[in-house]
Amino acid sequence: MHRFSTPAAESKLATGTADANWLTEPNRQAARQVSSWVDYLTTGFAGLKGDDATAKFASGEGVFHVNGTWSLATLKDAMKDNVGFMLPPGGTVTGGTGLPWAISSKSRNPDAAAAYIDFITTQSAMKVVATSGNLPVIDAAQQPGSGPEREVLDKWQEASTSQKMVPYLDYATPNAYEVVGGAVEQLMAKQLDVEAFLGKLQADLESSRGGR
Repeated sequence: MHRFSTPAAESKLATGTADANWLTEPNRQAARQVSSWVDYLTTGFAGLKGDDATAKFASGEGVFHVNGTWSLATLKDAMKDNVGFMLPPGGTVTGGTGLPWAISSKSRNPDAAAAYIDFITTQSAMKVVATSGNLPVIDAAQQPGSGPEREVLDKWQEASTSQKMVPYLDYATPNAYEVVGGAVEQLMAKQLDVEAFLGKLQADLESSRGGR
């Protein structure tokens, strides 16, 4: 999607806005691209668990590994400093922090919740977050680190201050994580064509608007 669409259009899908639409030509191009990759992926990829894929890459299998920063500790344990981290080509990136805190409009203690958010986003708290291997909401560039950890912090600083960062697509509806994941599996198994694939995603979006 990052190759064919725009951050603004993708963000609308990720947040379930009223004018969000899966049935667009850029999304059709993206789905066709994903479908075309099937013949070049690891044999039996559909049955390969994420953790197993990470372990295989760490042992030297594969050219690159598309994943999130949460895999860094596992990869560094196995590969030391022989592993690097980069943003996807093109500038647009899907992502978010490990601290997506919010206050419900139905909260009985909104002031207490706000005080906690103020605390958890302080500079001292950011140091704790960074040293535990998570992404600090602010001040990423100021956190200590070297090697792959430094790359993660610097690339996160770049992405989080950019207008090209898109929220995770499964934020859109209560069922989006299961619907999107399942539909992608069916697309790559050639059980759904492009229109049927996007139709499933659009149907879920229309049945349940709004974030979760």
